[in-house]
Amino acid sequence: MADTKALFTQRFDAARTAWTHGDQLAAAQSLRGAIIEARSDRSLRWELASALFNLGKLSRKLGPAGEAEAVPLLSEALAISEELYGSEGAALAPVLHELSRLHLQQSQPARAEDALGRL
Repeated sequence: MADTKALFTQRFDAARTAWTHGDQLAAAQSLRGAIIEARSDRSLRWELASALFNLGKLSRKLGPAGEAEAVPLLSEALAISEELYGSEGAALAPVLHELSRLHLQQSQPARAEDALGRL
């Protein structure tokens, strides 16, 4: 059986390449594959948080359907990041910033302010 981290890396790199070339759908598909791999190995928590964050960020940009997908992705990325770095770690800033942008996009300024208040 192939190494889980190697499979994760392969899928994550494919997502990065697709995103760089403007193929958001292929990037999303590759990120979903990376997430599946990372979920299967508890030692890949950081990698899982990264893939969730990137798919959440990408989904937010895809309009209302993507926004609905982005909420649980970014929320899970934040929860994992808090497990890894604590509830006040600087590593939470990108996820909190992306959550605030999502909440503003969804006309939820109070929730955006809450996320930004944690920065």
